[in-house]
Amino acid sequence: MKQQTFRRILAGTAALLTMTMTVPYAGSPLSDTAALTASAADTTPVERTFGDLTYYKYDDHAEISTCNKETEAVEIPSEIEGVPVTIINYEAFEGCINLKEITIPASIQSIGTSAFSNSGLEVVNFPEVLPVINNNAFTDTPWLDARRAENPMVIIGSLLLDGKTCEGDIVIPDTVTYINPSAFDGNQGITSVRFQDTLEDIGMNAFYGCNGLTEITLPESIIEISIGAFEYCTNLKSVTLPKHLQSIRSSAFAFCSSLEEINFPETQVDIYSDVFLETKWLADRQAEDSLVIVNGTLIDGKTCTGDVVIPNGVSIISSAAFSMNTNITSVVIPPTVKDLWDDTFFFCTKLTKIVMPGISYIGPSCFGFCNKITDITVSSALTEIGKDAFGDAAARINVTYFGTQNQWRNINFGNNNLYVQMGNITYVTPGDADGNGACSAADAVVLQKWLLADPDTEIAKPEAADMNFDGKLNAADLSLLKRTLLSE
Repeated sequence: MKQQTFRRILAGTAALLTMTMTVPYAGSPLSDTAALTASAADTTPVERTFGDLTYYKYDDHAEISTCNKETEAVEIPSEIEGVPVTIINYEAFEGCINLKEITIPASIQSIGTSAFSNSGLEVVNFPEVLPVINNNAFTDTPWLDARRAENPMVIIGSLLLDGKTCEGDIVIPDTVTYINPSAFDGNQGITSVRFQDTLEDIGMNAFYGCNGLTEITLPESIIEISIGAFEYCTNLKSVTLPKHLQSIRSSAFAFCSSLEEINFPETQVDIYSDVFLETKWLADRQAEDSLVIVNGTLIDGKTCTGDVVIPNGVSIISSAAFSMNTNITSVVIPPTVKDLWDDTFFFCTKLTKIVMPGISYIGPSCFGFCNKITDITVSSALTEIGKDAFGDAAARINVTYFGTQNQWRNINFGNNNLYVQMGNITYVTPGDADGNGACSAADAVVLQKWLLADPDTEIAKPEAADMNFDGKLNAADLSLLKRTLLSE
């Protein structure tokens, strides 16, 4: 057999859908499989049969949904009714105890969670290019049992499919480029893992609940850590992250209660929601500072109280960083932060005022259940407000908007944001210190005289002169105003 390769997707979202098993995270691109299903979701599928198979027919593809329980061998067609067969759905062959052999065509892009679990499968004929194989696809089958008996580390081509029966200190072979979702899930027998620099991806929940692990050093080839990859590894104490790491997805190290040392790369990492939830490392950092910040990423603010000013230099705020914090009353977000992701301030029930001049995108439910918000400050940088971002506002919100009425109207407002969209809008021209409705050199002169304590000079619109939105007027604002004028 030729060495097999596999299609790569953003791993880690596999078990969240019952059909494609691939879901994009707030702020991430869709995988190929998810995009395909999303496009098909606009049409109503037609359920039909093809021999012993039942399938759903869409405009651009077909999905295998079930099989005749009595059949013993199945060759899945690559095409039905003129469209490619691309997906084997969740539990499609689950419990087919008479099924002994399956042939999977090259057209298949995804095999759903538990697709063949608890079946009688003994022979699997894979295509040369492996599809995405979601977690537990072959659990409790004679085929998987036989492969484990040959080698507890079940590898197909460059895919490490299963390692649940491995024990002791293990070394991932350098032929492996991808560890499948849930591959070692719940394995209490492994005590250490050595990775090779040929490894490219670690799937969702790959080492979930591997309580024998105490230390992990990830290879330099890894640029993203998937959802829940090491979640609930309760004896894990130390983690060394690769120097080229770009992102860590939700809950990757959550509930690793013994985790106390994390060696971060020198560069900024995009850290998603609850990555270090209930770890000793996070508790120790919260004790040092209620704003937990690593290399420009604000990871956590759940222990903050009162008025919060996020320092300049922060450019990423993790999703859900402040969620469920019922003690903060106002937040100033520096212009260096451009995006607020889903649920960032969810259920901050005492939050009344937000200053966020640099924000261009506010994610769904970002301020969900924040029913006391009265005032927000935003600018013409804002282009989109996601569904329910301000869905629980109790009344029309006072909006200070640094931009024009036409710019405000061009914002893409998601559903259920009416109290912002139809709020009490005050339009402000940035830099308009003298209040004449325009920004000019005269405003720089006025601000400079005022800073020099000229008794005859007043600032007509101090909020417009506050160029860095920090609530103060000083030399920094004058410098930014002059820079703005020179750039025009």
